[in-house]
Amino acid sequence: MTNKRPEKIKKMFDELAPGYDFMNSMISFGVHKLIKKSGIKFLKLQKNAVAADLCCGTGDIAGLLAENKNVKKVFAVDFSDEMLKIARKRKNSSKIEFIKADCTDLPFENASFDVCTMFFGLRNLNDPQKAVSEINRVLKNGGQFLHLDIFKGIEPFNSIFDGFARLFAKLFSNNPESYKYLIASKNEFYSPQKLAQIIEKHGFKCSKMRKWAFGIISAQLFIKDCSQPE
Repeated sequence: MTNKRPEKIKKMFDELAPGYDFMNSMISFGVHKLIKKSGIKFLKLQKNAVAADLCCGTGDIAGLLAENKNVKKVFAVDFSDEMLKIARKRKNSSKIEFIKADCTDLPFENASFDVCTMFFGLRNLNDPQKAVSEINRVLKNGGQFLHLDIFKGIEPFNSIFDGFARLFAKLFSNNPESYKYLIASKNEFYSPQKLAQIIEKHGFKCSKMRKWAFGIISAQLFIKDCSQPE
C-alpha cells in the first residue's frame, strides 16, 4: 500500500505544484478540462449558494464554481502552500476565498455550505472516511457533495493509461517518482461503486454516478440525508 502520511503528501504536492496543470493536460490529452466541466454540471445550484472546494489544488474547480451566477461564495481549501500560491495567482473571481487547512479537520461551523466538491483529492488522504465525515458536518441538510477522481479502469485501457502516465512523467516532470505514487494510489483505491457505499454510511445518498475513459475517471454526486439533525 502507498504511504499517505499527511506530511509526505503535502511535500509531494508542494513539489508537483509548478508543473501540475501542465502534466494533467499532458497525461489526459487535455480531456480533464472537459470532464471537470461536465462533472460540475451534476450540481443543482440554488441562488446565493455557498460552496467549499476541498483539496482545491491550483483552483480550477473553485473557478468553475464561481462562474455560476447562483453561487454567492466559494471557499477553496488545500493544505499545500505551493498549490495555494498558484491558485491565488490565477484567481479569477472576487467570490473565491482561499484557505489553508486539512480536509480531515475543516475550520468551518456545522451546516455552513450548500455544496462541497472534491476533485482528485480523496484517494490521497490518509483517512478519507474522516474527510467524508467532516464534509457531512459542514454541509446543510440536503446539501450536495460532488466527488470526482481517477480509478482503476477497464483493462487493457487502465494499463495503457498507466504506461502513458509513467512515460510522460519521465519525459516532462521533474518528479517522476511522485507520478508512480499517483498511479499506484489510483489502482489501490476503492471502485466507484464501493466508494459510494462507504460514503453513504456517513449520512449521504448517492444520486448520480458517471464514468469516463473506460472507467478511469468517475464522478459521484451525493446528497446529505435530510433526516440528520444539524
